Amino acid sequence: KLSKQLECYLETHFNATGRGLHEKITTAERNYNSHNKHNGNSKFPQKLVRNMRRLATIRNKLIHDASCNAIDNEQRFIETFESSYDELKQLSIKMNAQNNNSKNNNTIKSMNN
Repeated sequence: KLSKQLECYLETHFNATGRGLHEKITTAERNYNSHNKHNGNSKFPQKLVRNMRRLATIRNKLIHDASCNAIDNEQRFIETFESSYDELKQLSIKMNAQNNNSKNNNTIKSMNN
């Protein structure tokens, strides 16, 4: 259930596409970095990418590996999910604020012309 929430958030807020969570993480990172390329140091955090990939790997192992019947450290999995989800929300807020500032600047420029 948690991985579905993560996938949905990536799709909705970062235009992520792909067949699974790993592909969606890749496209979300690419989309974010492309969107913020003029922002200098605003890149998709690599620690966030690593944490989400860890979640995706655990999820895939649970689904596809017949010998895996439970998450080894469920509390850590939940904590990693929650911190990743919170960080994604903060990135989304930051990205939307930048979009609004850019739109406002363009509106002001067109009004002055």
